[in-house]
Amino acid sequence: MTIVDDMARRSIDLAESRTRSIASGMVGLAVVGVALVSALITFLVLEGLTSINPGDSVYGTFTVFDTLLLVNGVTVLFLLAIIGREVWQLVQARRRGRAGSRLHVQIVGLFSIIAALPAILIAVVASISLDRGLDRFFSLSPRAVIENSLNVTEAYLGEQMQTIGGDVAAMGNDISRTKPFIEQNPEAMRQLLTAQASLRRLSSAMLIDSNEKVIDKADIRVPSEFVFIAPDRQRLASTSETEPTMMLARNYVAAMIKLHGFEDTYLFVTRILDPLVVANLRQTQASIREYADNETRRLNVQIAFRAVGRDLNIEISGRNNLGRPDQTAYWCDQIIREVEADPDGRQQNGERDDRV
Repeated sequence: MTIVDDMARRSIDLAESRTRSIASGMVGLAVVGVALVSALITFLVLEGLTSINPGDSVYGTFTVFDTLLLVNGVTVLFLLAIIGREVWQLVQARRRGRAGSRLHVQIVGLFSIIAALPAILIAVVASISLDRGLDRFFSLSPRAVIENSLNVTEAYLGEQMQTIGGDVAAMGNDISRTKPFIEQNPEAMRQLLTAQASLRRLSSAMLIDSNEKVIDKADIRVPSEFVFIAPDRQRLASTSETEPTMMLARNYVAAMIKLHGFEDTYLFVTRILDPLVVANLRQTQASIREYADNETRRLNVQIAFRAVGRDLNIEISGRNNLGRPDQTAYWCDQIIREVEADPDGRQQNGERDDRV
C-alpha cells in the first residue's frame, strides 16, 4: 500500500469519524435539552409555582413527585451513557495505539477538568449554603416566636371563654332567684337582661327555647357587621343547669346555660372579641400553616434546586468536553497528520514528545 493510499484511507476514516461525532453530538444535544426541560418542570412543580400538586396520584400509588424523579433519573442515565460512550472510544483508541490518541486523551482530560472543577465547586458550595439557609429558617427561634404568639392569643381566648362562662352562670342564678317578681312583671325580664348585660359588658343576652325561638332579649345596640348565631338544637339539648356551654365563633365568644325553675328556657350571651386579637390570631394561624407547609416542602426544595444544578453541571462538564469530541478530535487530527508525515518514524503506539 502506497503512502497516497494510506493517506486516502485515513482521510475516509477521519470523515466517517467526524460524521459519527456530529450524529452523537446531535443526540447528546437533544438529551441535554430534555434534561434541562425536565429539571425546569421539576423546579416549578416542587416550588409550587404551578397548579400541579406533587402529591397527586398519576397511576395507583405512583405520584407526580415519583414521576418527576423517574424522568430526571432517566435523563441523567442517558447523559452519563453518552459521556461513557465517548470515554470508551477514547480508551479503545488509546489501547489500539492509534497515532495521537494519547494527546487526544490529554486534551479531553484537561478540558474536562477545567470545566468540571468549577461546576463541582459551585454545586458543593450551593448545596451547603442551601442546607444551612434552610436550617436557619427552620431553626427553633422562628418556630418558637410563631408558637409563642399563638399561645398568647389562645390564652386570651381561653380567658375570655372562662369569663363568659362565669358570667352566664351568675346571670342564670340571678334570673332564677327573681322568677317570682318576673312572673308578676313581664317587662322586668328585659330590663334585667339589659342591666346584667351592660354590667358584665356583654354584647348580647337573650332567652331561647329548645326550638331556637327567641323568648326575650336585652336592648343592646350591636354593630351591623356582627351577627350572632343562636346555638343549634343539639347544643341546647346537651346544656345543663349546672354546667355552662362555651362556644368560640369567628369574632366573638358565647356561652349558654339552662335556667333553673323555667320550663324549656336557656340563657344565651355573647361578647365581641378585640378585633386586633382576632386579626393577630388569623395571621398567626396562617403563618403556622405556611411554616408547616414549607417545612414539609423542604425536601422538595432541595431536590428542585439540586435537579437544576445537576443537569447544568452535567451539561457544562460533559457536553462541552466529552460530549463534543468533534472539536477536540479536529485539533488532534491536525497533529496526527503531522505525525503521519514525519519521515523519521518517531510516532509509534500513539506516542509523541508533545506536551500539553
